[in-house]
Amino acid sequence: MWVNEHPGLTGFISQKNPTEMQFDSLGGGGASTAYKRSCSSLSSTKGNKKKSSLEVMSDAVNNLARTREVEFELHEKEVKQCSMMNATLYTSMDSMLKCARTSEAIDLVENKIIALQKKVDSGNDPVKISKYKAKIHDLEEKHDKLLMLDSSSDHSTETE
Repeated sequence: MWVNEHPGLTGFISQKNPTEMQFDSLGGGGASTAYKRSCSSLSSTKGNKKKSSLEVMSDAVNNLARTREVEFELHEKEVKQCSMMNATLYTSMDSMLKCARTSEAIDLVENKIIALQKKVDSGNDPVKISKYKAKIHDLEEKHDKLLMLDSSSDHSTETE
């Protein structure tokens, strides 16, 4: 459609530029004001000296590097915070598991003592009864150690 409206702009064989064709150059028209504005924003603060394209590119690369450094530092802080949170969670979970293991061990020892006490009560052979009583005595010592271990670990976590 544009071709139909501007038939003079379609003749590419002739060496002449069509009269309706507009060239966009830095030297004339509306492009010069936009160029002047962009150049004035790039000019240095010392006087009216314009920066070369190499200086502009160098500034851009330096700004990018500074931005990346700041982003990296923020990322490192986040990683450290996550690591500390994970360590805290691991410690909490570990202490919970230790408490659960100790509780289960105490329950197991108590159940063994009850089972052996039933055997002592129902037993007729004095040799077996003495073995059961010796084992009950050993299990009661183990039970006491587990209880002391549990209470000492509770006490140590309270003091920390």
